Amino acid sequence: MAEQESPPPDEAESPASTPTVAQPVHIQPARTDPEHRPTGKRHRTALLAVRLVTGLTIVLGAGGSGLWWLGAVQAEKMVTAWADFQRDAGAEVALGPVNIGGFPILWRAELTQGRVRLADGTRWEGTGLAVDVAPWRLERWGLALTGPQRLSVGDGGMFGLTATSAGGEGEVVVDWQRGQPAETRGALRSLTLQVELGGARAGTPVRVDALTFSAVRTRAEPAALPAGTTALTLALTVDGIADWPPMLLGGVLGATIGQVGFLARVTGPFVGTDGASLSDWSKAGGALTLDDLRLVWGGLRVIGHGDLVLDAGLQPAGTLWLDVWGGAGAVDALVQARRLRQDTAETIKALLRGLAAGAGGAGNGTEAPDPAPSARLPLMIGNGMVRLGPFPIARLPRFHWRGGAEKI
Repeated sequence: MAEQESPPPDEAESPASTPTVAQPVHIQPARTDPEHRPTGKRHRTALLAVRLVTGLTIVLGAGGSGLWWLGAVQAEKMVTAWADFQRDAGAEVALGPVNIGGFPILWRAELTQGRVRLADGTRWEGTGLAVDVAPWRLERWGLALTGPQRLSVGDGGMFGLTATSAGGEGEVVVDWQRGQPAETRGALRSLTLQVELGGARAGTPVRVDALTFSAVRTRAEPAALPAGTTALTLALTVDGIADWPPMLLGGVLGATIGQVGFLARVTGPFVGTDGASLSDWSKAGGALTLDDLRLVWGGLRVIGHGDLVLDAGLQPAGTLWLDVWGGAGAVDALVQARRLRQDTAETIKALLRGLAAGAGGAGNGTEAPDPAPSARLPLMIGNGMVRLGPFPIARLPRFHWRGGAEKI
């Protein structure tokens, strides 16, 4: 038999004649370093930590919310308690709804409107008063005046002042031990001031661009303070005064008073402004020390300092020393306005030139290029009169203090 030849490789059976069975694909998991492979114990520990942090966050959040709401309730109670306390002291208090907000950072008590008349005659009414208190500084209260405000000081006696403002802001630091403000600061804008003398309006209202003030009490017991120790520090700055009354030289030295201000210290055992308290304060050597008295009006600039006390009749007395720039120009303006006679003006200018050497000025009446004042003048107050050097310039009305005690 002849041998049968085997077909060449390219003539082998094709896939069409012999179907190919697909083999299953096995995907092998990636190998993990045994040191980093999570074990059951570590996995359980991680889950426990997540749950613990989550639960602690929820607890702290709930606790914080509870504390905030507790503080909100207390804030509303404090407003009510203050109003009741003032009513018991003889005040008239009418407050609108109090809205508590600020969650969760601070407490904000917003008073939509209110009206208060204290026993000493102080009156306030306004809209849009907000008080902010942060949990980490409960002694500091932020104030925001978002609406018109009206404040009147005086009880219809010798002197009164009514101020209206478009708004402002401030801060009160509370002395919790004594239950009263230790520090008060504030700034008001777009004011109108009306002065009253003897219960009647003195001139037309005065417009003011801005007013800043502060009052800082000592933390010590004021009744025990010796003479010379500061009991109260006061500061006031008024900028941009327009419509100053003509009877008080309004328009003579300039259409607008640039600035008026003072920094003063009340020394000695000062406890109140009633007649009996002032009598005790004066007997103990109490005084009002003006460390900085400022006036900028047209070309006139005045900086003063000095001390005032109460005399035997509880009337102010003392001497203030005034450093004056632009004095000669102010005297000429008074002559042009027919507020001063020419011969009197020449005498005053001669006095200014004579006092210039003592003040360290140039002594020629033209002070603008010289940083030193043109004169240093004594402003003497006493016996119901105000004198600038030897010249009487005004008569003081008599002070009638609340509570009597007209004499020491």
